[in-house]
Amino acid sequence: MKCLSLPDTNTLVELLEEIEGHISSMERLQEDLTEAIEYYADDCDDTLAQASFLLDEACRNREVNEMLFHELNEARKELLRLEDCLHENGIMPAGDCFIHHDRIKPDLYRQDPDSPIYLDNPDDHYKELLNTQYESLRVFEAETPMTTVERDALRNHVILDSGLESGNHHEWAAFLKGFRSHLKTGR
Repeated sequence: MKCLSLPDTNTLVELLEEIEGHISSMERLQEDLTEAIEYYADDCDDTLAQASFLLDEACRNREVNEMLFHELNEARKELLRLEDCLHENGIMPAGDCFIHHDRIKPDLYRQDPDSPIYLDNPDDHYKELLNTQYESLRVFEAETPMTTVERDALRNHVILDSGLESGNHHEWAAFLKGFRSHLKTGR
């Protein structure tokens, strides 16, 4: 029978210590990697939150710009009707008054119907904005405990003060906080 020759104890101890060193290095690397991934995830969350905020702001700005565009076109049409009415009644502007007709002709400023921000009917769009605002407010009221007085004050604030572009729950929460502190101090 043949005997196996085993390495001496010192060699085994040295190999085990070397393995322990590698394991410690791998654990440190794993901890560093975990920290880096957490930092990256936090950074991505912050970036996504900021992008979401900017996108919401851009959407609100686009909606306001669309409404302003349609209001401007309606104002141009009114100016043309007013000018026609003046001419029909024989009223002429003063001699030094110059009307740049190309600037008030609405057809020159119409949007392409294939444009992504084209609105067929601004009144329908306005109603849609009101419904969206109301739904957002309803969700906020369901999530936020408040008294009837606070609810009425918030609704008045949203309808009268903040306008359509403010569907922001943070702004509404800040309003409620200010309203409550105002009630406590009795001012």
